[in-house]
Amino acid sequence: MLRFAWEIAAAVVTASLLSPYCVAASGPLASSPEPGVLLLRSGRLVHGRITESSGGYVVELKNGRMLVPFNQVRMQAASADEVYYKLRKTIPEGSVNYRLSLATWCLNNQLYNKARNEVQDVLKSEPENPTARRMLGRIDSLLDTKNEEA
Repeated sequence: MLRFAWEIAAAVVTASLLSPYCVAASGPLASSPEPGVLLLRSGRLVHGRITESSGGYVVELKNGRMLVPFNQVRMQAASADEVYYKLRKTIPEGSVNYRLSLATWCLNNQLYNKARNEVQDVLKSEPENPTARRMLGRIDSLLDTKNEEA
């Protein structure tokens, strides 16, 4: 469980640059790429059409392909929502810090409604939690801005 918190915290503190993993992948891919998302160990998500190769995952992007080594990937999923639900299942019941870490991860990946749900769960058990209250204000502000733009 501590490892999960560390990985989420690392994602919050550092913004991992993917450029070291960009390659000019050439030749035919082993199978037809499927739309999906990779959760990197840094906490970042990589969206694209994904295929496994001998060196890692080949991700087809709008402007090319990139290779993400297997050891840099925590999980592969069909969508960011699926990643969120898988991460949520790993959280121990009643763990405020894990929920806040997941809420932060959701914010970083623009899953604002999911972040709001996590913070609201924290506030149910700790209504005066200052971190959760600040986060809820930030999330509500982001959601208001998003709704105004729509």
